[in-house]
Amino acid sequence: MTSTDFDTHGIVPIRDSKTPHGPVVTVSPTAWSAFVAFTTGRDA
Repeated sequence: MTSTDFDTHGIVPIRDSKTPHGPVVTVSPTAWSAFVAFTTGRDA
């Protein structure tokens, strides 16, 4: 599955790169930004 397989406007699709045809979890851009901020120790 690629980002061109569905409309990704307003969502962030996440998948296991080792299983490219596996399931996709989608989150909002706000949730993704908060996750990245948390994992990098930065404020969102």
